[in-house]
Amino acid sequence: MPLPRRMLFAAIAFAMLAFAVTVGGRRPIEPTSGAYAPSVRAFVALASFGMCIAWPLWRIAMPPAGWSTARAALDATTLMVAFQAAFWPLHLVSGRTLGDAATLDALVCGWAAACGAVVAFSADRPRASVAAGLAILAVPCLGVALDARGIPHPWPALAGPFVGILEGAPSRPPTADPSFGAIAAWPWAIACAGWAAAARPRVAARTGLAGPAGIR
Repeated sequence: MPLPRRMLFAAIAFAMLAFAVTVGGRRPIEPTSGAYAPSVRAFVALASFGMCIAWPLWRIAMPPAGWSTARAALDATTLMVAFQAAFWPLHLVSGRTLGDAATLDALVCGWAAACGAVVAFSADRPRASVAAGLAILAVPCLGVALDARGIPHPWPALAGPFVGILEGAPSRPPTADPSFGAIAAWPWAIACAGWAAAARPRVAARTGLAGPAGIR
């Protein structure tokens, strides 16, 4: 299966534009370690928007013909690899420790994988597309909405990819919270369950377990 070149080029163009309006357009007076932290957080927030909201909604809005679970997996993987190429160089000027940066990376990529699972699940289920689109819009933004109102998250899984990005002082980012590592593990658990649900009908069809009476 060939790489999604058009999507990759679009992602690179989006990343360059996001860098220009955040890190590149906000030069601190004193370029000390951590001075770029707010700009880097803004860049990661824009990248999260592209991977977790813009891309899945665009794919769900496309005609289902030619779309498959493997295609969704390849797209999601391509976006996450491209994100690594932009995220880790910026980590050097963000003022974060290596552990904090790895945790934030895991949170964002985990939600990108979870949103990719939603895309894959709706590929063969046109009726589920509307519900999938609403879920993609609601879950990533819910944590931000709760934080804005000062409401603690009743369930760690509600922490979307934007939590810990837009808030927090550069000297002590939100990822320094000991519980943030556990929060970052939730989207990967959701992604595993979502990909398993998306791939189950195809696996059953290949193994001959899916018949007129359904999966036995």
